[in-house]
Amino acid sequence: ITAAAGNLAAANYDFTTYTGGTLTVNKAILTATADNQSRLYGAANPTFTETVSGYQNGDTSSILTGSATGSSAAGNSTGVGTATITGSNGTLGVNDGNYTFAAPVNGTLTINKAHLTVTADNQSLGYGAGSLPSLTDTITGYVNLENATSAGVTGGPSLSTTATAYNGT
Repeated sequence: ITAAAGNLAAANYDFTTYTGGTLTVNKAILTATADNQSRLYGAANPTFTETVSGYQNGDTSSILTGSATGSSAAGNSTGVGTATITGSNGTLGVNDGNYTFAAPVNGTLTINKAHLTVTADNQSLGYGAGSLPSLTDTITGYVNLENATSAGVTGGPSLSTTATAYNGT
C-alpha cells in the first residue's frame, strides 16, 4: 500500500515521511452444502448431491476439481421423519489459488410415508340371492417384508356397494 500526502494539511505540522503497508488478500471461502432430499419409507436413499457456494468475481463451478457427495446413516428401514445428510468436501479442489474450503454443511433427508393401496376384492352375487356377500379388501404396497400386523395397521377401510340382493346385475 503506497502512502502519499494527498490533501493532508496541518498548521503546525508537515508530512515528511510516508511509509507503505501491505494489503493481504485472503482466499475466498467456498462452502459445500449437502442438498436436502426426500424419499418414501422403504425406498433406497436418493443420490446425495451438494451445492458449492461462495464464488467471487463471476467465478463459477468451472474452477472446481474433484467431487463431493453427502452420505446418511438412514437406510430403507429408517422410519418416517428426518435424518441427517452429512456434507463432505470429498475430493473437491480448485484450480484457482484464490479459494479454500470451509467445513461442509449438512442437509436433511425427509422420509415420507410409503403408499399402501386398498383394493376392494371382487365378489359375486346370484340374482335374487337373499343377502349381499361380506365385502373384503386386500392391502398391498408393504415394504421391508412388512405386513398389516408388523406395519401396525389398525382399523379397516370402509367398503360399500349400491347393489342389493334384489336389483339384479
